[in-house]
Amino acid sequence: FRVIDLGPTGDAEPMWHRTDSVDFIYVAEGSARCCFDGGEVDLHAGDTIVLQAVRHAWVNATDRVCRLVDVSVAASGQA
Repeated sequence: FRVIDLGPTGDAEPMWHRTDSVDFIYVAEGSARCCFDGGEVDLHAGDTIVLQAVRHAWVNATDRVCRLVDVSVAASGQA
C-alpha cells in the first residue's frame, strides 16, 4: 500500500515502466493520464484502474498534484 503524489509533468517525456504485480490504483485527488501499450485513459478523482503487469506511464498535464492510492499484489506468486 502506498500513496503517490504525482506532480505536474509538463512537457517531460513519460517514465515508462512495468511492474510484476497487479496494481489497484484509486485517484484520490486531481487528474492524470495512464498511458499503456495500445492506448491511454484519463482518470479523475474517484476513478479506479487495475493494471496487471503491464508496461505503463503516468502523465499529469494539469497544474496541480494528483494523489494516487496504490495497492499492489505480486502477480508471479512472489511475496
